[in-house]
This record gives sequence, C-alpha cells and structure tokens, in this order.
Amino acid sequence: MNLRRILYNNKKLFDFLLYWRQYLYCQVSLYRMRNYKLLFKNALSIIWSNGAVRQNHEDSKKTFPHELTFVGIFKNEGVYLEEWIEYHATCMGVSKFLIYDNESDDNTKAVLKKYIDDGLVEYIYWPGRRMQLAAYSDAIKRVKETTRYVGFFDIDEFLCPNNPNQKLVDIVKDFFASYPQAGGLAISWLMFGSNYHETKPTGLVMENYLRRGGDDYMSNVKTIGNPRIMLGCYSPHYPAYLYMTCNRNVKGKKVRGPFDYNKSTDVIHINHYFTKSKAECMQKIAKGIATKGTPRTKEIFYQRDRNDVYDDSLLRYVSIVKESIQMRNSKP
Repeated sequence: MNLRRILYNNKKLFDFLLYWRQYLYCQVSLYRMRNYKLLFKNALSIIWSNGAVRQNHEDSKKTFPHELTFVGIFKNEGVYLEEWIEYHATCMGVSKFLIYDNESDDNTKAVLKKYIDDGLVEYIYWPGRRMQLAAYSDAIKRVKETTRYVGFFDIDEFLCPNNPNQKLVDIVKDFFASYPQAGGLAISWLMFGSNYHETKPTGLVMENYLRRGGDDYMSNVKTIGNPRIMLGCYSPHYPAYLYMTCNRNVKGKKVRGPFDYNKSTDVIHINHYFTKSKAECMQKIAKGIATKGTPRTKEIFYQRDRNDVYDDSLLRYVSIVKESIQMRNSKP
C-alpha cells in the first residue's frame, strides 16, 4: 500500500495535513502577492475563525451579474459540449460558463460560437500540459467580482438534484444560508458505467447511460463555493480557502479534501459518466490524466464500468435539453 492510500484511509491524519497545507498555501500565496493585510487576517483565523461567515454574510447583501458560474477545461470535447451547457443552463440555473480550451483540434470553437455570441460562454484558449489547476486558479480571479458562486466540473459531470422541482442555484443558496461558515458545498459522485455500450450510441449522454455503481462506490466530491473566499486550486476536487474554512456537504459535515467520508447524496449528487461506452473510454484513456500529464491504463475502464443500479434520474430533462439545443441552433 503506497503512502497516498495510507493517508486516504486515515481521515484524521489526512484532514490534519490538509488543514496545514491549505494554511501554508494561502500564506505563501498572499506573501507573494504582497497582500500583507489579508495575510495577517488569515493568520488570525487559526484562533479567530469567523472570516468565512463575515464574507458570506456581506455577499448575501450584494447583487452580482451572475448567481452561478461553471468552470471547465476541455480538450476535443466538442461532441459533448451542447448537452452539458444546455442542461446546466436551462435546467440547473447556471448563467455563465468559463470554458478553457486546452488545444482542441476538433469543432470545439465552432460549437461554442453561438454560446459566446449569446454571452453565455467566455472562451479562453489555454494551451500546455497539466493546465487544469492553473485554469481553475485563473478562473477564481476572473469571477471574484462577477459571480456569487462558482463551480468546477468536467464535461462528464452532470449535477442532479433529487427533487425535480429544485434548481441547483437554489440548493446552493439554501446551503450557504444554513452553513455560512462553509467555503463551499461538496457534492458527491455517483459513478455511471457503460450501460453495456461498446461504441458511442446516438442521442444524449443522459438518455443513453442509465446504469451506475452503488451509492457507496467512490466518495469523491466536486465543489461549488464562494470565489471571494478562494485563493486558488491545488486539486480538481477542492480549492484553497482563506480563513481556514473548508467545504461541507449538504448536511453540514466538514469535507476538507477530495473525499466525503460521510457521503451524502439525498439532496443533490453528480451523475459522473466517466466511462460512457467502451470506445469512448478508450479515447479518454489516451488523453491521460489532466492534472499529471501521465497516461491512464485500460484497466481503469474495467475497474469503473459499474452497471449495478438502474438510475434514470436525468431522463426527465431529456426533452427539455433537446428542445433547448434545437431552439438555439435555429437562431439566425
């Protein structure tokens, strides 16, 4: 068993190390920025920890151009972009997307043009290897004054409220009203498999992949949080927060790292379509790991291709998304 696995399996030790890693990251970053006032305030947060509460309270009185912004960095994902954007904009209440293009050579820019023209997408060309975390940190700086909340997600991650009458943006507002001491909301994955598809079927992702692993399979989370409390990102799963705060799940339990050890999916979760069909998963494997620049192995398909539970939670949105795509494409 390697050191990382030992840490992952020891929650108290892992949380302790993450706590101090965040503190040092913030202090070093603030020193380099020569922001000595905030550096001092952040140092005080070790013994006086209401900074996040104060910031969230102040922000609750302000008006922002956007209530919720999504950030993603993609490479050659043009075939999936329409569905992902339309679903989260039309059904979940996301009003702005920052799309970082990591050297795509497919039709990504052409697909995004209508969204850019409509003001829904801000497009940033972002070349290089291992650029995901740099893109996320750049996005935090860009949205601090323009959005109330920001989320960081991949093209295969679809946010799904359990209550069909709730939108994501309303869940996030309710969460911060209940837990103003939080930096962000940690949302857990439910991992979907191939649905026994060997190759990419026609139609939407959300209508073709209706089988997943059990609720207890993988405890990874992604984040939606307050960008004015974030200082940067050193993981795709969680940012570095000021004032020694951290993510919490919908029940208020602290989530300091990439895993929610008290996994809660009874209000909202992420439908994570990691594999899709076998052929699509092999294409993903060829791209490598975004944060490390290292290749994946084909074994990951067989490890994550879980099809144990039938789950049609997103079928209720399929007709809405298809109609939204059609209407936007019919614009002159």
